[in-house]
Amino acid sequence: MRFILFVWLIAPLILTGQTITAVQQNTLNNYVDYTNKSAEEMSSITTSVIKYFADLRRYQARSYLGVPRYACPLQSDTYYFNKAMTETHGLDAATGATLKRKTEKLKSASVKIDSLCKALDTYHKLQDYKQDNFGKAQALIKDLIPLMESWNRSQTELAAALSAAFRKLQ
Repeated sequence: MRFILFVWLIAPLILTGQTITAVQQNTLNNYVDYTNKSAEEMSSITTSVIKYFADLRRYQARSYLGVPRYACPLQSDTYYFNKAMTETHGLDAATGATLKRKTEKLKSASVKIDSLCKALDTYHKLQDYKQDNFGKAQALIKDLIPLMESWNRSQTELAAALSAAFRKLQ
């Protein structure tokens, strides 16, 4: 009798539990791969700018002998972004649209940072610092800070959306 009661009351609850499929997992992994690649790129840029800024301060204080150099460490690759945006199988329309929107927002923030990084690189290659005593370099670094904060917010929003999508599919 207890077994029948168990099957009648509990089994439907267990059987309706949803499990994530391999296609859905792969789709979510594509977004995670892009997020991780973007984080690696931003970490690389941040590290290079911090080092450059410290060298610039030492140079201006005359305790650094050589002219500080900057080279943007990033060579943008759209592979992970394109893969996340095109391989969206297995997700419902609302979840897919949310993830795409947040991924595009993260990409937009990354592109802005990339353009400033390359502008600083070009500034050094053309040796424009000789005319303005590193004024533009300092302005570019100052402009970079809010962009990095925006990227961080976008990355956090995408991570939260990915967690929500995963929980929804489990």
